[in-house]
Amino acid sequence: MFNLIKGAKINGNIALKEEYEINGNRIYANISVENIRKVMEQFVKIEKGNKFCLFIEIPANIADESIIGMNEEGFYQLESKHMDVYYLDNITDEYIIYLLDKFGDILINDGLSHFGVLSQSGREIGKYKYNVIKAYTRDDLLPLINVFNSLDIPETDNLITAWDYFSQDNAGESERYEKDGKSIYDVVEILKAVGMYKYEQYEE
Repeated sequence: MFNLIKGAKINGNIALKEEYEINGNRIYANISVENIRKVMEQFVKIEKGNKFCLFIEIPANIADESIIGMNEEGFYQLESKHMDVYYLDNITDEYIIYLLDKFGDILINDGLSHFGVLSQSGREIGKYKYNVIKAYTRDDLLPLINVFNSLDIPETDNLITAWDYFSQDNAGESERYEKDGKSIYDVVEILKAVGMYKYEQYEE
C-alpha cells in the first residue's frame, strides 16, 4: 500500500505505486512515506566519504509576494508564488543522520516544503510535494540507481505521480505539518544557529 505524507491529501480513488523512472541525468520516483527516510539514508551511505549540504525549500514570506486580493475562504491571492532555498553546507554523513533523527518527521511530512541532500560528488536527492523524489547527477547515474534498487523499488518507463491525476475539478491539498508545536519554519530558524543560510528565492 502506498502511503502519502501527512501534509498531503489527494482523491481517495487515486492509486499510486512505488517506482522510479530515469530521464537523462535525472531520476524521478514515487516513494511511500515510510520509505522516504530510507531513500535519504541509502543515498548518504552510498555517497559516504563526501561532504554534504542539506537543503530546505519553504514558501516565501507573504511580505515578499505581490498580493492581488483574497478569495472566498479568506486566503491571499498572489500574482505568483516563490520558494526560499536554504543551505547548510559542509556537513558529514553522520550529521545528516543526526538531523534526520531530530527533524526527519517534519522534513518528510510537511506538505508545503521540499528538502534533500547535495553531495560533493555532484549528485543530489530531494523530497518534493506528494511523495515525489527527484535525484540528479552530473555524471555517473549508477550510484543513484543503486539507491532505489537497494530498496527493491522497481524501474518503470512511465512513472505516474499524483500530479498526473490533478485537474481543476480534482486538485490535491498540501498543508503545513507540525510536531510538538514546531513546523518547517521553526526547523529553518533552529538550523540558522548552526550555519544554515538563505541561498536564493525562485518562482514556483
